[in-house]
Amino acid sequence: MKKVCLFLNLFLIFFTSCNLFANEKIPYGIEGNILTEDSEIYEYMGLELKVQNKSDVKIKGITIVFFLFDEDGEPTSNIKNNIVLNIGCDIPANGTLEDCISLDKYVYVFEDILYSIDYLYISKIFYADGTTWNDPFGSKLLY
Repeated sequence: MKKVCLFLNLFLIFFTSCNLFANEKIPYGIEGNILTEDSEIYEYMGLELKVQNKSDVKIKGITIVFFLFDEDGEPTSNIKNNIVLNIGCDIPANGTLEDCISLDKYVYVFEDILYSIDYLYISKIFYADGTTWNDPFGSKLLY
């Protein structure tokens, strides 16, 4: 009888935790493109970024993670493949940030080829009220 009760309790805990995780709202939207044409912001490469704050609290900073690939879909060899950016910003509640960020410090040797981004997500959000939202591995993304 104790084993049955233990099994039912573990099943209940597992079921409840999975259900809560599935219902969690992702508090942002994000889009990004790699730019290589001439710009005053960067010399070799930039990230055109759009971040939507889907919360009712102002965002003061974010940590963005993404992976770079070449035109053949292979990891880049002349540019760091996994990039993590810590960005201080002011995104109003339910507002949007549009910006271009230099990626020059990640470029070892620049080649004139097309680059693409994959698995772009926000791993941490710093809110103006002092709270944070974390998703270090991008596991809460809904695809």
